[in-house]
Amino acid sequence: MNGDVRIEDINLTNDVPLDVTPLAPKKRSRTGNYSTAEDEALVLAWENVSIDPIIGTDQDRSTYWDRIAEHYNRNVKSTSKHTTKSLQQRWCTIQESCNRWTGCIESIEAHQPSSTMIQDQVSFIHWFSLHEKCSLFHF
Repeated sequence: MNGDVRIEDINLTNDVPLDVTPLAPKKRSRTGNYSTAEDEALVLAWENVSIDPIIGTDQDRSTYWDRIAEHYNRNVKSTSKHTTKSLQQRWCTIQESCNRWTGCIESIEAHQPSSTMIQDQVSFIHWFSLHEKCSLFHF
């Protein structure tokens, strides 16, 4: 032998078994949609934490929402526990719809004669909510 290596002499297969453990799929547990009772519990939790005179407004965002989540999970009549992030996102949806509803009411009040009776305004609000842009609410 002259020290040359021929291509046929090189083993190109990997005979050594590889011990590879597959990564476990990331579990994402997503809870279902919020029920009306859960929405009401979130609004009450937000209200109670927001108007708490002892704590006041001197708290950072994460502490504020952790307190809302704690109050919500303690008082909601549901088996599903929502995370703080989930509650924040749901609150944004509720707040957006409330703001739109307030805009609809203000629009109606601006176009009503001052002598309009309350019952007439309520009837018009009901009609308006069914037929106009106010019907696009998530609730």
